[in-house]
Amino acid sequence: MVGDPRIDCLREITGTDIWVGDDSVFSHPRNQLATLFYTMLLKDITTGDYAASDDDRNHIRELLAHKDFVPVIHGPCLVIGVNHHGDTAPLSENFRHWFEKFLNRVSTERNPVIRRALAAATGVPPALVDNIITFDA
Repeated sequence: MVGDPRIDCLREITGTDIWVGDDSVFSHPRNQLATLFYTMLLKDITTGDYAASDDDRNHIRELLAHKDFVPVIHGPCLVIGVNHHGDTAPLSENFRHWFEKFLNRVSTERNPVIRRALAAATGVPPALVDNIITFDA
């Protein structure tokens, strides 16, 4: 990962790996969007909003119940699909479907705030601002 010579893989659900810098917690700021992604993914697995196996769901419940676990990501984050051999593969249809819903939820929550900020900065009425895409660190 960028700026971190060692990497760590968060293997929370079958078929998806989340790669982060091993020392990023010390060398990078909190990645707000990646943390939101990770937190919502874990929550949605436990509530059934993400179609996961019973084993994955139980693993996440145990993880979240652990007193020392904090679902925070610092620095860059890479999400990849993996096959049953652990080799890189396309992200599953299940994950892509969930991720599309995640992006819609995030944009629905953030867009009004972004529209007001753009209106204040540029004078463009919020109703005329559409298709907002942000790239957060």
